[in-house]
Amino acid sequence: MRDIEEEDYFHIRNIKENIDVDKSINILTDRHIGIVTKNAYTYSAATGIAPSDLIKDAPFLVWKAAETFNPDKNSAFSSYLYNSSRFHFLNMTKAAAKNYYQTSTDPAELQ
Repeated sequence: MRDIEEEDYFHIRNIKENIDVDKSINILTDRHIGIVTKNAYTYSAATGIAPSDLIKDAPFLVWKAAETFNPDKNSAFSSYLYNSSRFHFLNMTKAAAKNYYQTSTDPAELQ
C-alpha cells in the first residue's frame, strides 16, 4: 500500500469515527479535487449546470464517499471517489432530463 493511500485511509477513518471531520474532508478534497473536476466538466453540459457550480459539491462528495468507502474491498479511495462522483453527476443529469421532459410535454403549453 502506498503512503498516500495509507494517509487517505487515516482521514477516512477519522471521518467515519467523527474525529476532526472538517480537516480530514478538506485534506481529502484538496488531494482528490481533480477527480471531481474531471467528472464535473464531463457532465456539466448534460445537467445544464456550470462546472464551477458542480465543483462546489466536492467536499460533500468526498464526505459521502468516505462515509461509504470500504477499504476491505481492495479498492483505492480515488477509484471509489471517481465512481461515486460520476454516479452523483449522472443522477443530476437524469433529474435535469426528467424536469426538461416534464415541462416540455405539458399539454397546456403545447396548445
